[in-house]
Amino acid sequence: MKKCLKITVITVTLLIVYSCQNFVAYLKNPVSNQQANDNLVNKKPNSTPSSTVHPIIGTPTKIGNLEVAQNDFPNRMEWNNAVKACSELGNGWRLPTKNELNFMYSNRVKIGRFANNDYWSSTEEDSDNAWRQYFNGGSQALLFKNRGFANVRAVRTF
Repeated sequence: MKKCLKITVITVTLLIVYSCQNFVAYLKNPVSNQQANDNLVNKKPNSTPSSTVHPIIGTPTKIGNLEVAQNDFPNRMEWNNAVKACSELGNGWRLPTKNELNFMYSNRVKIGRFANNDYWSSTEEDSDNAWRQYFNGGSQALLFKNRGFANVRAVRTF
């Protein structure tokens, strides 16, 4: 498939990339090519460009009483860092509970963009372990909070 790109620099901190198929991507605070690739967020075709699109939140999917961030955090992380990263998104964003994560797994096709890997939940079993869910089969299991790494997707209730 032949691709063509037109790159327009809007400000020092925002780069908008347009392709032949009206695909739009946003990049905030570019520092290096590698960091630029890590921060790239894909938007749906025919969406209106906006400088307020967050690279993790993107265009959230509303399902049930949840809003699910469009993208995972770029790196797998330990549980404490996952809780902190979601909270730092502000406006009620948080790590999903074990039950919410299972609901997200059941609706993974509608929500989209999940890795074929495990995801943290906010549900703790004890001071050392928290629940995670595998998105390559649906099983849930415990993982050491400070020694295990898993993917992270933020949610909030609306």
